[in-house]
Amino acid sequence: MIFLFLSAIFFILCFVLVFVPFFFQFELLYEKSSDLWTFITRSHIQEVYATDGNSSEKKGLVPTEAGIHVNSYPIGIAINPLLKHIYVTNQFSNTLSIINSDNGRLLRTVQLDSSPYGIDNDIITNRIYTAILGDDSLAIIDGTTGKLIHKIQRNVKTPVDVKVIPNQDLLYVTNIDNNTVSKFSTISNNIKQIIPVGQSPYSLGSYQSSDNNNYIFVTNLRDGLINVILMNNTKQKDSSFTSDKIIANISIGGIPVGIGVNDVTNKIYVTNIQNNTVSIINITKDDRYKVIKTICSGYFDDEYLTQVNYQSTENIDKCDPVNPTGIYIDKEKNIIYVSNVKSSKISVINGTTDIIEKEILINLQTNEYLDRFIKESGQSKSNQFPNIASFMDFDVLTKTLYVTNTASNSISVVNSTSKKLDVGLQTNIHPPNSGRIVCSSDTSNDTISIDHSSFIRFPFGSQLNCVAYPGVSYDFSYWSGNISNNSIEKDQAQVVEFLNSFIFWFRDLFVDEESPKLNFTMTKYGTALTANFKEGSTISEYLNVLLIPIIFLAAIPGLKWVLKKYRQRKKTYLTKRKMVIDDAYKESQNNPEESLYRLRQIRNEIIKDFFNGHITEKDYKEWMNQISKYIIAINGEEL
Repeated sequence: MIFLFLSAIFFILCFVLVFVPFFFQFELLYEKSSDLWTFITRSHIQEVYATDGNSSEKKGLVPTEAGIHVNSYPIGIAINPLLKHIYVTNQFSNTLSIINSDNGRLLRTVQLDSSPYGIDNDIITNRIYTAILGDDSLAIIDGTTGKLIHKIQRNVKTPVDVKVIPNQDLLYVTNIDNNTVSKFSTISNNIKQIIPVGQSPYSLGSYQSSDNNNYIFVTNLRDGLINVILMNNTKQKDSSFTSDKIIANISIGGIPVGIGVNDVTNKIYVTNIQNNTVSIINITKDDRYKVIKTICSGYFDDEYLTQVNYQSTENIDKCDPVNPTGIYIDKEKNIIYVSNVKSSKISVINGTTDIIEKEILINLQTNEYLDRFIKESGQSKSNQFPNIASFMDFDVLTKTLYVTNTASNSISVVNSTSKKLDVGLQTNIHPPNSGRIVCSSDTSNDTISIDHSSFIRFPFGSQLNCVAYPGVSYDFSYWSGNISNNSIEKDQAQVVEFLNSFIFWFRDLFVDEESPKLNFTMTKYGTALTANFKEGSTISEYLNVLLIPIIFLAAIPGLKWVLKKYRQRKKTYLTKRKMVIDDAYKESQNNPEESLYRLRQIRNEIIKDFFNGHITEKDYKEWMNQISKYIIAINGEEL
């Protein structure tokens, strides 16, 4: 009976491992492709055409950039590190992308109204607040489901930036066209106050002082002012609500855009897109709200590193035209990150010395790209600014900085520990479910098996080795992508780690083909790699698959004979062991000491056999009890 049961289990296992994956795969081959992933490298080759309008001749192939690909013209970004979610507003496609930061998959795309712009999230309530620039509204979205919870359509006018104050249950919104900031309750979604500010208010920053006073800072594009708003700190009802008020205006000139506040060092950092500078403002009692230092936001060459930091604004005309916009402050490490849209770099500023220590190359955002995307989207030139914003947010758990790149429809991913840009290997299987790619890297001991479209981060300059493995009924055809500095050689397919991909390992036992090995270096633009497979003959493969059950059936008589011999041998062993114990006890009639010695020897052998797995627990207990009874019967001694 046991033998028949094991045989049935074996046949079921064979069926599941061989036939079920095949039929499952067969169904998936005819599914329409869907946007199941979004974490792509954007390093595929993009076609650039002649500009005279009369020729379609291709002038060249230009690689686009590495990063997370999103919809058209990403602007705002917010991170929920607890849910591992990235929220991105895409202005020209009128969408919100919700991305899993852990595996890079697009969880859902939320359709919004015209021109979604700034965004912030309340981690406590898991609500997403999105400014809808073209619709004069504010969308409130469930951060998990992506469903619209509420829409505020009054008391906002061309909203740009959004700032949630969780500990006060408040929300602030800049209205760029009517020069106001709207203040809402995040509990009732009702308007609390409309605050007149400077001309064309843009970004918002918040600060809590040591005496528990709360402040809001507002950048104004057209008058070069930073408004300082003292918040009402009490959660009172509307009937007794005390209004916020502007207590200071800080003039820095130019066009201030992004703002970051470090409540640990009591400094404000403001990017100035016109002057190409970062203004540093003091917010302590001494010299409160005064610009204590202005530095150039970036440089093009390392040799200029010592020339770009100035103590005052007298030398700002010497700054390189890098156009700084977004800003984020890592308060734990006192590091300030500034995105420069023209130089396509992130400036890393030491918050102690307020000097640029490093620059990180990110995605291209030149006017050529910007003009092309504006033209393709139907936007007019007048809408170019402030649509060049490059916002950023930080995942405090993974220590990763995310930066939106409007002109390339992507998000740059920066490792804050190494201060380097993470580049990606975008892998694709064509057609879907036709095989897999197995890659290894010189920077990791792990081997990665990929059977679907995916994005994997690697440090810049990593050396990769990839092999294509065709699935059942497929043969490898060719590689495609933007691979450079690579070599392809033939290499016999090797069995991958058993636990990583057992089904594919089982299939590979029946595929007697060579797979191409690809060696290449990860560039700063990332790499797109597609393994293309073609349909192959299935008859010979399934004859090989069926050969295993046939061999098993033919071996049944032999297995029965082996099982019979094993049972006979075990029975003989148990019988002999019992006879030895009984003979040792009988010896006590003539020589009790000899009998005790033999019983103890047998007991030690039984213990040894039990721990080596030669006898069952049942037999062990039975014999040990019998020996104990014999020893007690001889002289009353216990074990």
